[in-house]
Amino acid sequence: MTLKTNLFLGWFIGTTIFTCFTMGKYFAEQYFDGSQTPWVISSLVALIINWWGCGIIQHFTSISEQKSNTDHPDELKPQP
Repeated sequence: MTLKTNLFLGWFIGTTIFTCFTMGKYFAEQYFDGSQTPWVISSLVALIINWWGCGIIQHFTSISEQKSNTDHPDELKPQP
């Protein structure tokens, strides 16, 4: 993976964890009287989102890094 992909992956993981944990803490304090249950649920949601998102990002990266005919124009076959 390239540096740009790694930076995006780090940003994606960090923002997902921060958002889910903050939302879980907010729901726990506002609606569940300080219970830790929403925080645990939001932790699981963050894990699932990151697992799914990292797989998608790696899939797109592997597709974009495949060698194509346009990478080496001198290897292209002439049209008849």
